[in-house]
Amino acid sequence: MTQGNDGSQQEAIDAWVRRYRGNVDEQCVSGPYVERAVGVLELVAEQARECGFEVPHPDDEGFVERFGADARWAHIAVGADDAAYFFRVQEICAPNPGRKAPTPPGGPADGEGEGEGEPRWIAERSREFISTGRLQMQIRSEGDRDCRKTARDSTASMVEGKIPGVFRAFVAAQERRRLERERRVEWERIRRRGEERYESEVIMRRLDDMAVQYLAMRRRREFLDALEGAVEGFDGPLREQALCGIGLLRERVDREDPGLHPELVDLEVPPPGNRELERFMEGWSADGPYRVSPQPMPPAFRADPWPERGEGYGRYIADDGF
Repeated sequence: MTQGNDGSQQEAIDAWVRRYRGNVDEQCVSGPYVERAVGVLELVAEQARECGFEVPHPDDEGFVERFGADARWAHIAVGADDAAYFFRVQEICAPNPGRKAPTPPGGPADGEGEGEGEPRWIAERSREFISTGRLQMQIRSEGDRDCRKTARDSTASMVEGKIPGVFRAFVAAQERRRLERERRVEWERIRRRGEERYESEVIMRRLDDMAVQYLAMRRRREFLDALEGAVEGFDGPLREQALCGIGLLRERVDREDPGLHPELVDLEVPPPGNRELERFMEGWSADGPYRVSPQPMPPAFRADPWPERGEGYGRYIADDGF
């Protein structure tokens, strides 16, 4: 729903009031209290406009199509972009009414004659309706799961006096939903970044493992070169046997050297489980937009595959990639 101008809003309010006055079968209050009920509807509309809510026209096709039964049930409806509220005014029956035989509906709105039968809201009751003059509002909502469901006359206050409090709760709920949306946007951003960090760490660890293997193969070739040089001083079958063994070892080194086989570089990273991902989510849960006990980020260090930069394997270096 979007906010209309003052003229269209007043037209919508007047349409709700006309519909209520004209449909006796749905008034849900005794005749003497119809005008008070109308006043309640007008107060709802006034409070809605003060709080920045829209009053949709009851005959608006988009409104009726979207909200269906709730739109037809309501005596008036209000809403904002992310929630809609439907109000129905009813008179509270006196306690312990007796059972009654069903009577055919036939109030003036049914058109068979002025005053014939009972209004449908009375005729469809299984018990007698005993008027009290006490009113209540029933409230339905789409978009506000914690919406208040009723407000009624009490010994301390009338339903009219409770309408501002009802709308204060709507406004507070609207603000909570706004904060929840912002929180979810932030969580989704953190989750995407966490997935990127997880993927980067997995790939970098694979690359480091291959780099370590590559350096190991380079050292093995150096060693085989040294062996080959030493064998040059041999004569006879021993020399041929040693050279054959060195050749076989060179073939094996070449087969296992990742520097000669780029097809071994695997960049496919399976999606992390939530517990794995939470290590990268800066204290947020991977299950939803809420925080958990802060977990330390994984250390931004890796085994150095380049021994010439330091003291060989096992030394750790800072990783500036995160």
